[in-house]
Amino acid sequence: MSAKGIRPSNFELIQGGLHQETAYGPVRIMAAPEETPPFQIDAMVFEEDTWLVMSASPTVCESDIHPIRLMTDVMNAEPETVGRVLEAELADV
Repeated sequence: MSAKGIRPSNFELIQGGLHQETAYGPVRIMAAPEETPPFQIDAMVFEEDTWLVMSASPTVCESDIHPIRLMTDVMNAEPETVGRVLEAELADV
């Protein structure tokens, strides 16, 4: 670990564009616009923070949950483990 407590990453930056790709063993990883993938895709990867805030809807909605229960749930919430893969069906994405 460095002096600031940040570990070096094993990830490599893939420059965007229409035909930028890299391989990780037999897996091809390609950066492409979501609307126009260059071929049929098996999986999509999105970056997310450990509290899942980046993908949360900014819309405030009313809740039927009692405010005390809601605040208790918030206080007891735990962040996801760094590096954990959160799965979703491709149809859900």
